[in-house]
Amino acid sequence: MKRKSRKSMGAVLAGLLVLSTVQAGPAAQKAAAKSGLPLEEVFRNNLSDKKKESRETFDEHVLMVKYKTPLSVSDHRRAGGKLLQRVPGLSYDVVSVSGKSSLEAIAEKYSKLSNVTAIAKSALVEKHGYPDIKASSMYHLKGLKVDEAAKLAGKNKVRVAVIDGGGDTKHPELKSKIKVSYNVKNPLQKGLADPHGTHVAGIIAAAKGNGEGGYGINPDAEIVSIDVFNRNPYTNDYVIAQGVLKAIELKAQVINMSLGTDISSPILEEAVKKAVDANITVVASAGNSGTNMQLYPASYDGVISVGSTNSSSKLSGFSTYGPSVDVTAPGDAIYSSFYDMEKGSTYAKMSGTSMASPVVAGTASLLLSKNPKLTPYQVNYILNKTAKDAGKKGYDLSYGNGQVDPVAALKFDVKKIPADPKVKQDRVLASAISLTAEDGKLKTVKGSFKKLNQTDYYKLPVKKGENVQLQLKEAGDYDRILGISFYKGKNSRPAYSELVNDRKENGKEGKLYEAKEDGVLVVSVKNAYGNYSESGASPYELSIEKRSAKLEDGNTKETPAKILKAPFETTAPLYFTDEGNSEGDSDYFEFNSDMLQPGSKVRLNLSGVPGIDSSLHIYANTKEESEEPGESGEETENEVEIADNGGSGEGESIVFMPEPGTDYVFEVSNKLNLENFDSKEQSQSVDFYGSFTSFIPYKLSLESKVLPDDEDQYPEAGSEEEDSYEETNQKIIEQAGSITAGKEKTGYLQFMEDEDWYKFVPSGHAIYELSFRDAADSKLPLMEIFTYDEEFEEFHFVGANTNDGFTASPKYKAGLKKNQAYYIRLTGQEGSLLPYRLTIKMLVDKTADTYEDNDHYEDARPISSTLTGNFSSVGDLDFYYFKPAKPGVYSYRLLPVPEQVRSGIQSEFRGAIDPVVVTIEDSNGNGRMEPSEEGNFMLGDYTGPNEPETGSIDAKSRKGYFIAAFNYDPFAVSMVPYKLSIGSISKVDEDRGSVKKNNIPSKPLSLKNGKGSGYYHTFGDTDTYKFSLSKNGRITFALSSPFGLDGKVTVHDASGRLVRTSDVYSTGDPEAFMADLKKGVYYVTVEESSERVSMYPYELTVK
Repeated sequence: MKRKSRKSMGAVLAGLLVLSTVQAGPAAQKAAAKSGLPLEEVFRNNLSDKKKESRETFDEHVLMVKYKTPLSVSDHRRAGGKLLQRVPGLSYDVVSVSGKSSLEAIAEKYSKLSNVTAIAKSALVEKHGYPDIKASSMYHLKGLKVDEAAKLAGKNKVRVAVIDGGGDTKHPELKSKIKVSYNVKNPLQKGLADPHGTHVAGIIAAAKGNGEGGYGINPDAEIVSIDVFNRNPYTNDYVIAQGVLKAIELKAQVINMSLGTDISSPILEEAVKKAVDANITVVASAGNSGTNMQLYPASYDGVISVGSTNSSSKLSGFSTYGPSVDVTAPGDAIYSSFYDMEKGSTYAKMSGTSMASPVVAGTASLLLSKNPKLTPYQVNYILNKTAKDAGKKGYDLSYGNGQVDPVAALKFDVKKIPADPKVKQDRVLASAISLTAEDGKLKTVKGSFKKLNQTDYYKLPVKKGENVQLQLKEAGDYDRILGISFYKGKNSRPAYSELVNDRKENGKEGKLYEAKEDGVLVVSVKNAYGNYSESGASPYELSIEKRSAKLEDGNTKETPAKILKAPFETTAPLYFTDEGNSEGDSDYFEFNSDMLQPGSKVRLNLSGVPGIDSSLHIYANTKEESEEPGESGEETENEVEIADNGGSGEGESIVFMPEPGTDYVFEVSNKLNLENFDSKEQSQSVDFYGSFTSFIPYKLSLESKVLPDDEDQYPEAGSEEEDSYEETNQKIIEQAGSITAGKEKTGYLQFMEDEDWYKFVPSGHAIYELSFRDAADSKLPLMEIFTYDEEFEEFHFVGANTNDGFTASPKYKAGLKKNQAYYIRLTGQEGSLLPYRLTIKMLVDKTADTYEDNDHYEDARPISSTLTGNFSSVGDLDFYYFKPAKPGVYSYRLLPVPEQVRSGIQSEFRGAIDPVVVTIEDSNGNGRMEPSEEGNFMLGDYTGPNEPETGSIDAKSRKGYFIAAFNYDPFAVSMVPYKLSIGSISKVDEDRGSVKKNNIPSKPLSLKNGKGSGYYHTFGDTDTYKFSLSKNGRITFALSSPFGLDGKVTVHDASGRLVRTSDVYSTGDPEAFMADLKKGVYYVTVEESSERVSMYPYELTVK
């Protein structure tokens, strides 16, 4: 949460509404693209655009205006906005802004309207899910003992609203389950059938016993499908808010929202609160960030936030975790109903917390079917209490309270649910514990959260002009909120309220409240996400200090403190005290560099103060030369460094190299700096009533050190000469230091722009770990690894110990090639006084396949049938050469074989590979790649991780073909091997010569022990098998097609009458169904539903 400002709303809107940008990681060189880029790079560049996702945060043309009384048409016209929608239930007008007008300008006009209370941008909300179409299985039903849970459920019908994409109302699993289909964006039409919404609805309530697919957690639930996406990848927060209101109107008892945004939206939060107040249990996906972060609506008060586990009940790698997660549920490769834009109603596997959330929503519906009067609090309590520990005992940051357990939840005795401790608003003042605080004396209160929904309230009388400093110390894996409310007179509702939650778990919250009049101050402490520990493992400590006057430290720009020696640390207490109209405080320190040893480097460190967002500035006083002889020049103060990176309570630090004989002024400030607003934190709103005063002192320290000479003398400190691109590269190659595996390298980053380069040449193909030891400084060096292309005279990026270009990791692991020179670049954003210690260690030896080195055309290995390789090194590109024996169509397949990873390889190096295959025609068949042939390529990348990549080549006489294979993620470290096969497609049809008349073939194929196998030879090829039944019976038909193909099965009786056609399941999912047949003769026809051809056989089973 950002600190608050008393400035007018209009004055701060510019800072509020501007989005921060995400910057790419640091690049090694600033160079223009060269001509003649190697073709392998073209492949990668071609591909990178294909899979890149454009992530938007806000709708750049929409504002949400909250009103006291509805705005008139003339109000909107004067402000320059156009009313899109009114949400009267939440008192919001949704306004569009034309492309010619800026959001900031229009928002400022609205802020001047007297009946406008708030303005916010509209957050874009995305679905949380990853399609993964594979074989059918529903491990979560067995793992959660859903059949046993169903026996414990009640007979009451429960309505579950699925706020998502539209559910497929024609799907066999859902056509009797979806009772309402509503489209928020287009109410005249029902929801548009959507893959994600259909999948989610099926996990909750797919039909049971209909002979198709699987079944839901609660097949007896009724689904209210509320489409908020209208088949778009994004929607708006106000659209979802209206969907929530519709769910309330349609009497839903459970709401599932498998969607989210990392921006907290006021309109969505209010809608969710309204649903919870309407006695609706709200469940939402925690998100797929794979990090500890908060997404919304899952993080809102009263919402059950769900993380994802896999088939082994371990946290999914993509799952968001942290204090916002309440429980987990299976969400990895979940099989359910699906809507395919081409095929229609079908089935598929999908992964994401989007799939975990409906598992919990379905479980909540089972609870309500048995006990329909349960409140959202009671449902939440039961799910938390009965969840099965998946991590450490009790609550933890990975799994929350554990994995949901439907059976245990349904067996729980509802009489043992404790009363909801939540206090109604009009009872807060009366129920708060009374405290007294003497002027200038610290009052400390300790407590612990042992109940769900627990909030502890404390009250103390205050008089006009008194200041109350509050500090909340948190402990354990819990995140607390500090609340402040002011009551005046006999009112039972506060005149002013504020929530403070600047820090995450294990942090400190702080706030100084200045009383504007006599009254009662109520201080509340609650868990940000309702987490608790019945054993008392969630303690907190609240400190209260009341003073009649603010504290002054006497430090001003006119009376600065003087730093006379190094090291230095402030001893007298220094405070941030609001300087009146300046909205903040600045303290100053004078320093002359002559007190230091020549060549000293200085580090300034400013401690954090809870509730205060501070910054640190360095100014150099210099004199300009006078043009008049004998006169001294004018003295100027120039800002040379600034540190304003941390948030509230974090403090700042700067490392710099002072100029000899220079006077410096250090400014410690907490004044509002909107220029740096976006770079610190994305936020939709600014609190306009913040305090810039604190009774908690800060400390400023200074230390210096003379560092040794630069390790590689590159770049030269203070040099203003700019080398050419080629000269720069040559200096790096010549001056880079040497580093070997197993020997630690110690060095310093002497100044802010310093770079240290090292050259490492592996002695063998292996996976190496590059790590920094004793990294006690504020920031680790940023490390990037490159190879150098001598032909094109440029560095090629290999990898880095950072994902965002700013945050470094102490370890980086990479597969490296034997005898390849790697250049390691170390940089620091601010330099350091402490040395870095870099070590390279071999983790896995002999990683190369038998065909290395084959990274270039000239090293291509011959292939005629099948071979085995891997992508064990970073950026590994494997080239093969195929010379067909005769013209014809040849099919290839690159198949990952994770089960063949050699023994002893750690799990972290068994990650999935996502193969990409490129074929390039060698027109003259000479086995060499001519420049004119480099454009003759076809790129194949149609499947996902650990799935086979297939394609074909129409081979011509006397021509050859290069086959290049690589991993889509070139930086992945994986020892998963692959098998590459190539061969001609058979033209000999199994039932050649057979003619059908009235669906009866003249030469049907025979089944052997109920099994048949063949190929889809040509476009539209069909094979028909004959089988006989000696008695009536239930027969199961199953057709498994090669990966990437979609089989279809048709059954006719002896008279040629159609018995059954099955084309329900999708690509990679075996076609299967049961039929009750009478004794007699039948004919089973198999075909590829899209008339595609196969290199590998299908398998038909009839039993």
